[in-house]
Amino acid sequence: MPSTRLLEKLDPDRYPNMSMTFAAILGYVCGEQWTQPVILGSAHETEKTAR
Repeated sequence: MPSTRLLEKLDPDRYPNMSMTFAAILGYVCGEQWTQPVILGSAHETEKTAR
């Protein structure tokens, strides 16, 4: 969990031109709910290639 000071600096209210998509991703990474809807999780897949 990021420090309170860092969360205050990253708060989307300080950046009126921040996109809602970026605010949602940043909120997910920081464990904050800055947007509605909230990102609850992510899934990552790697591409498998035959050699």
